[in-house]
Amino acid sequence: MGLKIYQPSNIHPSAKIGDGTKIGAFVDIGRDVILGKNCNIQAHVTISNECKLGDNVFIGPNTSLLNDKYPVSNVCSPVIVEDNAVIGGGCIILPNVRIGESANIGAGSVVVHDVSSNCLVYGNPAAWRGESITIYKPQTFMYCSNCDYIKVPKGTLNCPICERKLTKTVEKDEGVLPK
Repeated sequence: MGLKIYQPSNIHPSAKIGDGTKIGAFVDIGRDVILGKNCNIQAHVTISNECKLGDNVFIGPNTSLLNDKYPVSNVCSPVIVEDNAVIGGGCIILPNVRIGESANIGAGSVVVHDVSSNCLVYGNPAAWRGESITIYKPQTFMYCSNCDYIKVPKGTLNCPICERKLTKTVEKDEGVLPK
């Protein structure tokens, strides 16, 4: 699956964008930005110079990831967003903030401090409100025809119940709580 960029958008030539990423219209991506694979960047998003986003990151419309708390200083303190994070629309992420893996940021939030993995935060300033829930996460299991359908982690060669060799890989979409 290739890269999809809606126009008009302003993407610096030094930006690195992962395969499968979708970038909405009127997006501004700065110098030396790194976007992981399968990201979804909605319209009117600003990602300032040197910010880094992991794989499968969602950023809602009208969101800004900033990199300089005192703009005349020219000190670059980029935002880092880890894999599977979700940032709602209209958020402002201040410089030098790290958003952990599978974190969820509620719409309209102003994020001034780091957000731990698997946390739900929202508000101004954004505050911890609970654990985040991954709504969609594909799961891969092996299938044992002797025991009918059983959730056996991929990579297991024999069924833990009947010890027969597993024959088929099954992918199933289901909501799960992150670990």
